[in-house]
Amino acid sequence: MKKILSLLIIALTFLVSHAKNPINPGNVCVEVNENDIPKEVEKWLKAELAKSTTTILENFETPAFFTKKKAKIIGYIKGYDKTLGAKTGIFYYTNQLTRENKPRVIEIHKDGRFELDLPLEYPMQNYFVIKSQVIPFYLEPGQNLSIILNWEDIKQPRRISYPLKSVAYQGALANINSDLLHYKPDYNSGDFQKKEAIMKPVAFKEYMLQFKTNALNKVNAYEQSGEIDKKTSELLKNEIILETYYSLFDYYSPTYSPRYGQGKRKANNIDDTLPDDYYDFITDLPLHKQSILVNQNFAGFINRLEYAQPLKPKAKNKGISAGIYTDDFLGFFKDIKLTPDEKKLLNQMKLRIYQPDTLSDELIIKTAEFHKKYDSIIKNYSVKDRIEIQRKSNFKDKWKEQDSLAASLGINNNLIYEIIKSRTLKFTMESTSSDEDKAWYWSELKKDIKSPHLIKLGNELFNSRLSKPEFYELPDSELGTAIFKNIIAPYKGKIVVVQFWNPYSYYQGESLKRMKKGRKQYENNEDVVFLNITNESGSTIEKYNSSVEKNGFKNSIKIPQDDYNYMRQLFMFNASVHDVLVAKDGSVYENFESHNMEHIFRNKFNIKPDN
Repeated sequence: MKKILSLLIIALTFLVSHAKNPINPGNVCVEVNENDIPKEVEKWLKAELAKSTTTILENFETPAFFTKKKAKIIGYIKGYDKTLGAKTGIFYYTNQLTRENKPRVIEIHKDGRFELDLPLEYPMQNYFVIKSQVIPFYLEPGQNLSIILNWEDIKQPRRISYPLKSVAYQGALANINSDLLHYKPDYNSGDFQKKEAIMKPVAFKEYMLQFKTNALNKVNAYEQSGEIDKKTSELLKNEIILETYYSLFDYYSPTYSPRYGQGKRKANNIDDTLPDDYYDFITDLPLHKQSILVNQNFAGFINRLEYAQPLKPKAKNKGISAGIYTDDFLGFFKDIKLTPDEKKLLNQMKLRIYQPDTLSDELIIKTAEFHKKYDSIIKNYSVKDRIEIQRKSNFKDKWKEQDSLAASLGINNNLIYEIIKSRTLKFTMESTSSDEDKAWYWSELKKDIKSPHLIKLGNELFNSRLSKPEFYELPDSELGTAIFKNIIAPYKGKIVVVQFWNPYSYYQGESLKRMKKGRKQYENNEDVVFLNITNESGSTIEKYNSSVEKNGFKNSIKIPQDDYNYMRQLFMFNASVHDVLVAKDGSVYENFESHNMEHIFRNKFNIKPDN
């Protein structure tokens, strides 16, 4: 998510790195002047704050760290003008333990009040967005937090040139929120990415480690002087540590570096061959600490760690060619006592199966006799089952090798490595059809997971995926349902492939290319419609028009920011590009992805490509 929402992250970094501290005076955490808040709003805020159900954590390593309880952000925007738009905000929530995207819409009331319910699993240091403004917060399960904002800040068209000028926090967590903003480390993630593109690996590594040392020293000085408490200090330090190691992993990230850092270095003829000891910092990672889960930088960090070169299994997945008369089929009869003529027949069929025109009448008769004799055995041969058996074998081999690599690095017995395993469950469930097979994969994954909380989360995710229908109805309880149905109403009775997108979707370019290819395959099919939807405030009209032309969109619309926020919550996506398939009856296909479009059209709708 860090890359997908890079502009927002950079904005947040700029915003809070200019806080009122000895490095960069700027933002001000102000005291609340109750005269600026209407009495009825003030009464509401106090009543909501009184509904907190937990006490504040003394530290982050307590068992109470993992507590599943609803938390709530409430607040008031002074001078709010409902006629100028922004009836909602958005929180791009992702459960990093399960990789489930669950963005939440923040409703702004006519009088300037706003509220956001969050079902937290553990403490969170993150941000939400209203219009273009990024608002940081720290929250713990069971706690309610009030945030007072100023509409003069929110309404500014550019968040970077006009950072948040004032913010006030109320509630039991007010002080730590103020201090996290006040003492925000002075750095910009975008600057590190630029260094990535021009520096050799040894120099870049030294640069990042020196940044870490200098920044940690400043935080230590704040703590030793008594300006901040230990909890605040730990969160600030973790942000620095996560940012440092994220950048070091990102230097040679298999996912993103080839398109940015590695690509830029290649263009500049920079030798970026990694020395043997480049990854020796991996033994310094604080993988045993629960507290590193709190900061939003954990999302990027764990993504880079789980795909890091030192943990990458070298063995490739073994393929399997399954089907009647393949080697796999012949192997199915290895324990059956066949006659010499039957063995000869199977080998003949193996050679001729892909050349049916060469089959003699005699061979066809003998084959029919063979099938009749061994009918009960052949019925037990399932191509799908045979492929699944090989898939399971690959799965076990992959984790066996990765566990061995992690053990050799000394990073296998800790919370974060267990999270790496638990995070694979969602994808595994989505790519596995039978409940029995889903149970097998989860049982394999959780063998080495000791965290009770991760086991509980995994069980909940597993149970939610059992016997899940391929198509589902949009819930009437969601405000986004009515908005979406109105958008696709002109295409009633057709299959509608919807692609939510952003003209600046750099990191989702492949999704746009695949969909462009798909549109061409079905452009003459009157039963299929492709519709692209974007946020009308997400780009200039010039950028929008050029992107529409570049990507070959035929049906493209822009909708208001508030409506787009509800689309995110309805279809649970944080990414800049997201695909949705709507059947003729209005039901939605579960987990649709553009790379599976041809397969889904063939098997679910009996629709073949035009060419």
